[in-house]
Amino acid sequence: MAGQDAVYRTTQAGRPAQLEFKPFYAQYKRRSALYLRCFSETDWTQEEGVYREEQRRQKDIAARTIDVIHLGEMQQEHDHGLKADESWPLVYRGRNGRDLRAGGFMEFTLKAAPGPLVLQTTLWSKDSPRTRGTHILINGKALSGLNWPAETPARFVEMEVALPEAWTRGKKSLTVRIVPGGSRSNGPFFGVRLLAARKKAE
Repeated sequence: MAGQDAVYRTTQAGRPAQLEFKPFYAQYKRRSALYLRCFSETDWTQEEGVYREEQRRQKDIAARTIDVIHLGEMQQEHDHGLKADESWPLVYRGRNGRDLRAGGFMEFTLKAAPGPLVLQTTLWSKDSPRTRGTHILINGKALSGLNWPAETPARFVEMEVALPEAWTRGKKSLTVRIVPGGSRSNGPFFGVRLLAARKKAE
């Protein structure tokens, strides 16, 4: 109708609900815009399954988290007593992180809890190959059996390693030290998380 603002709505196309669009000029008070991905019905069903599985995974991680440091965030690093040399904060793919250069290190403290524990480190998949020589020490003892993720399509990935219970028994906190391998730069690392191990199925 004449004089009425232009509004466009999807019909049987929006997921999980129909969408409403306005012309860009009508959004002059907003400083952002977004792009939408389009899927066939088959592709949407597959993507929805992947999304729901990732939501379940994140919920499980949150439930088992004892402590986490989001690297590259000033308050987080301060609260966990970060010490570092030849290491700098950065932002990559919208996430804060911290790189690690040859000859340097980063060290911080995580709260511990009774029972079997797992250390999880988050990095970008394309950076995993050059990070495989990295050493992680817990209270001065080097972890063995580090299984850095193989290079995959570009995405954030996690490396998890079980901590020997003898190292953590009776400890209220753990000192984690990350030392680079032989390459010029390792990482960047985006977060390190201490998790309670998953309970074995009875």
